[in-house]
Amino acid sequence: MHLLSCRTTTTRRGVTAIEVLVVVFVISLLLTIALPAVQRSRETSRRVQCQNNLRQLGVAAHQYEAAQQHFPGLYYHFRSLLPYLDQEALYETLSSRSSAYYLNYAGAVPALICPSDSLADVTQNDSSYRVNLGSTLEDAKFNGMIGERKLRSRYRQAVHVQNVRDGLSNTAFYAERLVQPDDVRSIPDRSTADIFTRRHANRFLWWPATTTFIPFEQQLATDCQMETNRVTALIPNHYRDYAFAAQPPHYTHHAVPNAFGCYLSGVDVVGINMGAGRNAGEMIVPPTSQHTGGAFVVFADGATRFVGQSIDQAVWSALGTRAGGDDVGAF
Repeated sequence: MHLLSCRTTTTRRGVTAIEVLVVVFVISLLLTIALPAVQRSRETSRRVQCQNNLRQLGVAAHQYEAAQQHFPGLYYHFRSLLPYLDQEALYETLSSRSSAYYLNYAGAVPALICPSDSLADVTQNDSSYRVNLGSTLEDAKFNGMIGERKLRSRYRQAVHVQNVRDGLSNTAFYAERLVQPDDVRSIPDRSTADIFTRRHANRFLWWPATTTFIPFEQQLATDCQMETNRVTALIPNHYRDYAFAAQPPHYTHHAVPNAFGCYLSGVDVVGINMGAGRNAGEMIVPPTSQHTGGAFVVFADGATRFVGQSIDQAVWSALGTRAGGDDVGAF
């Protein structure tokens, strides 16, 4: 008797093109859903760090005030805060060098860089944060967290806690501003420079086409928001983002966060001197950021807040003065 054995043969079937397309579609769909979530998560982390850096500056300014009985002045403002930002060694190094060394200093102070600013560089003496000069363009009468100039003197009155009569919680101290890219100086011609600067328009100050006269702060700020009035981007030396320059990075309250800034005289991106005969040195320097809808500000009480670009201009101006007597209300 023969035993018949039955062998079962399994035929292996390949993957069809339709199945491949379905898998690719599912993966693409998952990536489409996941990538924005990852990007939002990263930006949230950057925003938190940016806010924390400003908070550190506020705390450092109060520690300085407790030690010196007044807030840091205009000259070498950020250098004076270094011991209170765990940068004692850097403070000693800078204090023993000339001012030219400060401009060329290539070092890392992470607390001065907002990670959301894609062009800020900790190795290039950049600062993402600026001190509030107030709501006036008159150099001798700064009314923010930097004091007025003394009569017939280059020195300024120190700002004490008791001088902030509008209230520490109603007076801005530091705010974000996007750094001005240094490599714009190497652009060979005006046409290329114009394309670059207009792509990064809120990083620069602009020479306006209109002629304005004192008192002109608000008119200049309004004119600057019209693109046709922004003739060319300027690079005035004392407006630079250098954290440790004699005159620190600063901003004003003439225009709301993320508005455009103007400057009445200076050297443009291809080295031409602009604005001869105008009110030289007058600047509109609003806070700017890469956060959607506004910028972070730390107030004189050390509290940080995100201030929206839709804030009323009168309220924003009032927040820039230390003793203007304005009632800012809720903002």
